[in-house]
Amino acid sequence: MPIEKLPNSTALRLKSTVLLLTSDAVVKELVDNALDAEASSIEVQISANTIDKIQVRDNGTGINPQDYASLARPSHTSKLRSFDELQLKAGQTLGFRGDALASATDIAQTTIVTRTAADAVAMKLEFLPNARGEQSPRPVSAPVGTTVTLLRLFDGMPVRKKEYTKKAPHFISSIRRQLLAYVLARPHVKITFKVLGETRKSDWSYAPARPPSARDAATQGLGLEVVSNCISKTFVGLSTATPEPSNTEHMAKQSLAMAPSYRLIHAP
Repeated sequence: MPIEKLPNSTALRLKSTVLLLTSDAVVKELVDNALDAEASSIEVQISANTIDKIQVRDNGTGINPQDYASLARPSHTSKLRSFDELQLKAGQTLGFRGDALASATDIAQTTIVTRTAADAVAMKLEFLPNARGEQSPRPVSAPVGTTVTLLRLFDGMPVRKKEYTKKAPHFISSIRRQLLAYVLARPHVKITFKVLGETRKSDWSYAPARPPSARDAATQGLGLEVVSNCISKTFVGLSTATPEPSNTEHMAKQSLAMAPSYRLIHAP
């Protein structure tokens, strides 16, 4: 489905009042887009201060050239055409508002490199902050998929930039938790995370087993000790993993539920 502008009535009903105000929110939206593009491998890179650079690379279907003109425009999406479709399609897609890339260009210098299987070469599109326009696409060498790079986040918001730099460790931890949630919900997807300029101890990665399973994803992400103290249950398409009552006090008691749409639901 091509990227098109939503009707104003639909856009207003879907409008979010909070859009990409933190670096972990940026990463979440970009990973959502990668998963919606049927990516089986996603690589996330972020600078240690979380605002100099964020990059999400995937091997998904890529963006069709006819959609370039609609990229990074508010309320432009390929996910649905009207609010009435939301009930049917919300479980089939992670994003639907059509505002993620538009919000990204408001807070950072944004570059998109994309290529579909039908394209002879990849194309690079650059967007300036605050809707100052984009440069004409130009060909570059890249595999099928999409890479979104954000540089100098929040340069136009000095107070927020200073505050977020201090909170960088918190945002990095939040991103790790998000990525773990993704692999638990979609254990067939390979995800790697790298903090630029830091030691390898800051990096995180998940590689699917054959065949992939949520239990293997949990073992890689949480450790064998945690997983061995959990029990799994499935209720009409909803799979859950909860700590056994006999767990020791130091074990974190958290329930993980995988909905049919492959969204991860946390329960205390």
